[in-house]
Amino acid sequence: MKKSALFVTAAALALLLSACGPTSSQGVAPASPSSLPSPTAKPSPSPSPLDERGIDGSNLDDVTTSLISTGIPRGEVKKSADQSACTYYVSSSSTDANSLDEYDYDIGSDNENNIISATFGSTYGGFESDDTYCTVAASYLRYGVAMHYSTENVDAAKAFITENIPSVADAGTDGKAGEVSTTIGDASFTLYGVKKNGHYTTFWLTVEKAK
Repeated sequence: MKKSALFVTAAALALLLSACGPTSSQGVAPASPSSLPSPTAKPSPSPSPLDERGIDGSNLDDVTTSLISTGIPRGEVKKSADQSACTYYVSSSSTDANSLDEYDYDIGSDNENNIISATFGSTYGGFESDDTYCTVAASYLRYGVAMHYSTENVDAAKAFITENIPSVADAGTDGKAGEVSTTIGDASFTLYGVKKNGHYTTFWLTVEKAK
C-alpha cells in the first residue's frame, strides 16, 4: 500500500515538472525574436528638386542690400502671383533731391533666391548737364552688373557699362532706344539708352540667366 502511494506521488511530481519544461516537439513553439515580422519602414520623403531657373550663385537679398548705398531703400520681397515667371520679386525706387534723376530696380528670383531676371533703370530729371547725367547713370548701373554669381567677372561687367554709356543711346533713333548685349558666364546683360531732342533721357539694364 505504501509503495502504491509513493508511486502515485512520484508520478504526479514528474508530471508537474514536465509541464514547467520546454514544450514538446508536438506543441507550438514560442516565436523567437528573429522570427517576428519586422515593422514596415516608412519611405523617406524625396528631396525637393533644385530650382535651376536662376543664375547660379546669385542672391536677391545681396543685390538689394548693396543698392542701399546708392540711396534706394530696400524693397519688400513678395511672393509672385505668376510662379512660372519667378517665385519672389522685389522692386524699389528713389529720386535724387537735387537733380530729380530717378533710379529704380525690379528683381525676380527662384525658390533658391537665385536671380532669374533683373532690371535697373535711370531716368534723367532735367536739372544737370548731359555729361553729369551719363556719369551718375553709369555709376548706378555698374552696381547692377557687379552682382555676385558663380561665374562672375565683375571687372568685365563694369567695363561693359563704362564703354557703352552714352554710346548705346547714340545708336538709337531719336526717342527710340539703342541696345547692346554681352554674356559673362551664366548671365546675359543688355544695356539700353534713349536720346531725345539731343539729350540723354534714360538708360536701363536687364540681367537674366544666359540661354
